[in-house]
Amino acid sequence: MKLLSPSFARAASVLLLTLATSAAQAHTGHGTAGVADGLAHPFGMDHLLTTAALHFGGVMTGLSLRRYWADKANWAVSGLGVAFGGAGLYLFGQI
Repeated sequence: MKLLSPSFARAASVLLLTLATSAAQAHTGHGTAGVADGLAHPFGMDHLLTTAALHFGGVMTGLSLRRYWADKANWAVSGLGVAFGGAGLYLFGQI
């Protein structure tokens, strides 16, 4: 691998961005007391920006419509897996 090859530059930028991150102080400053707060939560700016970034990324990569929606479905199913794991429900084995 050459020092200035595109794959090296990509790997170096990912490594630097990973090392530059800090712990997230996410989801502060909103209510947690009721159903209305829970239903309003996904419409926060952080969630809307993440959704927009995912859609923009799918469009910019030039995926076919079928692969684009498969990518979005994969993201949603992964979120369900996180929710199940957080609730202590393990589908394929126990820890």
